[in-house]
Amino acid sequence: MFMRSYEKTTALPSRDKPLGRIFELDFTRGCLMVLLFFYHAAYSLGSPSDFFRYTKGGDGVAWVNASAAFFHAFWYSEPLLIFQQLFSSLFLFLCGISCGFSRHNARRGYLLLWLSMIETIFLATLSFYVSGFHAQVYIGLLHAISIAILIYALVDHFSKSLWVDFGFGIFFTLLFALTYNFGVKYDINGLPINPLRYSDPTEALSWPNIWYLFTGYATAGSDYWSPIRVSAFVFLGAATSKILYPTKKGLWEPKFAKHVEPILFMGRHSLLVYCAEQFIVLAIMWCVLAPFGYTF
Repeated sequence: MFMRSYEKTTALPSRDKPLGRIFELDFTRGCLMVLLFFYHAAYSLGSPSDFFRYTKGGDGVAWVNASAAFFHAFWYSEPLLIFQQLFSSLFLFLCGISCGFSRHNARRGYLLLWLSMIETIFLATLSFYVSGFHAQVYIGLLHAISIAILIYALVDHFSKSLWVDFGFGIFFTLLFALTYNFGVKYDINGLPINPLRYSDPTEALSWPNIWYLFTGYATAGSDYWSPIRVSAFVFLGAATSKILYPTKKGLWEPKFAKHVEPILFMGRHSLLVYCAEQFIVLAIMWCVLAPFGYTF
């Protein structure tokens, strides 16, 4: 059954029928989901006090504190930051390639926008009721992707040209590069001051601060991405899909596909994995820490 979804077809499918899966896209996206799981696991292991509290008094168990210090230093290390930017950018680029295949980008964008709003409400509620947990999501990754997809859907409605997609990709890239450091102020140590990171939500979402949030200068929240930056990846990815997949058929159909089905499953359902993986990490951590006196 699985291999059938990657079989070659002799003609383009009807617009009334869904396109088959593209192996290399699902596989790459699935690998990125595995990396995302370990990335978020490193954060949770390095900051257990953000999610758990020790009920027996004192500073907690020694080995828990030692492992937390190790993963905290690892998560904030520069090499991991570089890898995080590279892999997340690749994920957004793949999102753009998928937009080049989809005929329902506007619907996908609207559904993702609603999901991102539900995410914000859920995290705000969780921050209120769970001790130590604090999350701000003004424009998170899901918000930014939904905005980018809606922008692409609007442009794609009027023109499906490869060069139009490429032109908008370059435009958003230049716009982000020009506005990212506009008006940046620095502290006495030479570090950029981010005025909205810990500000009140009403201040962060007021004009002209909302422009700073969109451009990327003033980040706010625990999962911030600039919609302008994401739009650049989406349009460039869509242009690439029209170059690599003019017939909407995959470029690689390996015989070992059935052996990597778990990765392909995560690639096909990346949104589900993205929404669930952090809770899976926390559930595993709770099973390990609960016998030693830790609780939510």
